[in-house]
Order: sequence, then structure tokens, then C-alpha cells
Amino acid sequence: MDLGQNIARTAMACVACSLFLTGTNAAEPEDPRYVSERLIAYTTPVGAVEVNADVIKPYNAKWNSPNGVFEETLEAVDDATWKHIQIMYQLKDGEPVKVATETRTLSRADLRSLSWARKFHIDSPNLPFKEVSTVVGPEGLTGEMINNDGAKEPFNAPLPMPVFDGWIAGIAIAAMPLEEGYWSSFPTATYIFKGVHHLTIRVIGRETMETPLGEDIDVWAVEAEWIDLGSGDIYEPGAAGAGGIYHIAVTPGDGIPYVVKYEAQSNPIMWDGVRQAPPK
Repeated sequence: MDLGQNIARTAMACVACSLFLTGTNAAEPEDPRYVSERLIAYTTPVGAVEVNADVIKPYNAKWNSPNGVFEETLEAVDDATWKHIQIMYQLKDGEPVKVATETRTLSRADLRSLSWARKFHIDSPNLPFKEVSTVVGPEGLTGEMINNDGAKEPFNAPLPMPVFDGWIAGIAIAAMPLEEGYWSSFPTATYIFKGVHHLTIRVIGRETMETPLGEDIDVWAVEAEWIDLGSGDIYEPGAAGAGGIYHIAVTPGDGIPYVVKYEAQSNPIMWDGVRQAPPK
């Protein structure tokens, strides 16, 4: 199996992403699931006062998993916009190989998703595309995909409502008033996992977690259940489930990122414990 085949069989590969962006899984606006979700299901829609976007600050951090490494930066573009950059590496013969870079923008006012782009840095016929870029507007997604052969394909896909970016949902979760027993449900566009998801989180407790460098960090354990609004698939919460569990720092900052650990299907992604200075 070459590196591209391996990536194509993991979340890194974004195979399902191409289906969503071309509209394959997009429900029509009159779909009753969308109508009911839009009107009554979410406790915390985009713009809810419960999401205190002002607590979010810039950071640099790195996370390790059994299969790869993730480096992230959150920096201010201007007073209105955050830019989030994530570089993904996959381990090959024990060494990290740079696989892809994702760049996204968020509103600093309410953390809504504004844009998303991914560029692969490896060549493999098994990749779903070479590059993709999207802009999230009032009517949904618009953008362009560059295939492996260099052909460009414009696309659009509807979104039923403003959304948070599900791939970095931990940032939105960290802006909520977490405490034991707290729960919330909110809309996300998780481009990696087919499209629009209903995300429900529950704080199941406060824990002390030891970092790889031996530092104890207090975290909120937050289980996540995702429902794919296109297919109806349910991703069960918990470390062994596909929905996973977040460990959100009780007191982030001073080099401690918001998400200390995320684990799904018993595959942990853990902050490396290095307190990096935030971007200037």
C-alpha cells in the first residue's frame, strides 16, 4: 500500500469530502430533516450568546497520533476574522511525511465557518483531488476543486443554516460555558465527513490529564455525538465510538491549547505538551 492509499483510507484522505462538495449528499431545501433541524433542534445555533467568542485567543500547537502529526496555528487576520492553519503529516517508516495543509477562516464575532481549503503535498492516483477551496456564503458553499490531472471543477452545495467548522469543533466547544453536566447541540459543516452534521456534546466530568512531558493539566471530558443530516448516520460518543471525546483545557493559554486530547474509535490525538508562543 503506498502512502496515498493509506491516506485515502483514513480521515486524512477526505474521500467523503469530494462527495459533499459536488452535492452528492446534499439534501434539497425542502427536506423535512433540514426544516425541523433549522427550527427546533439546536440549543446553540451560530450567533447564540452562549458561545463567548471573545475568549478565543491565538495559539500554536502540535498533536501526535499513532498514524501522524498535526500542527496548528490560529492567528488574527483582522478584527473580524481568524485564520486557522493545520498541517498534517503521516508517519512513513517512523518518519513524518508532510501530506496536506488546510487553511480555514472563522468569524471572530461568532466563530462561524467562512472558508476552507486543502492542498495535498504528495502525488498519488488514490487521492480524491489535488486541491480544493471553498467560501461559505449565505446560500452555501461555492468553490473550485483541482483534480489529480489538473482539471478544474467549480462546485456549489447548499447549507441549511450558518455553521461551525466541525473539523475544529473544539474551538467552538471551548467557547461554551463548560461545567459538569453541561450539554449543547449545534450545527457543523464537517467537510471531511460528508457535510452537515448535528453535533451534541455532553460534559461528563473534570479530569487531570498528564501530558507527554509529565505536566498535569485540568481538562473537561466532553463526549460528542454526530448525526449526518444527509445520510442519517449516527457517530456514537465516547473514546471507542466514532463520535469521540474531547478533553478541553479548563484554563487554556500560556501555551496550552484548547483541545488537549481528542480520541475516537480508540485512536487518540494528543497535544505534545510543548508550550509554544502564540503567533504575533
